[in-house]
Amino acid sequence: VRVLNRIVREVSRKASDKIQAEIDPGDLEGSVKKIEAHLNIAVEDCEAEKIISSGEVTIDTSGLDILADETLDVQVTWVPMGTVRVFRLKFSVENPAAGE
Repeated sequence: VRVLNRIVREVSRKASDKIQAEIDPGDLEGSVKKIEAHLNIAVEDCEAEKIISSGEVTIDTSGLDILADETLDVQVTWVPMGTVRVFRLKFSVENPAAGE
């Protein structure tokens, strides 16, 4: 839950920087890619701080009518860090004299 909260907070913070950002309908893909790159900074920071293993932000522009909707649908995906819950230990005694 803490990982989810951190990613939501960081990406939302970056997204709030881009409220009222201008999107060029003639270069929709290029305009959206800049916003996508800005939002990915938050995910990259989480990766650098070892909060997540990897992740990315994607914005699908297919069917997007920015002039009418003024909304971007953003997908944030990540791979959590693994944790060790159980150790399976093997112990053995070796007799050096037994091999002679």
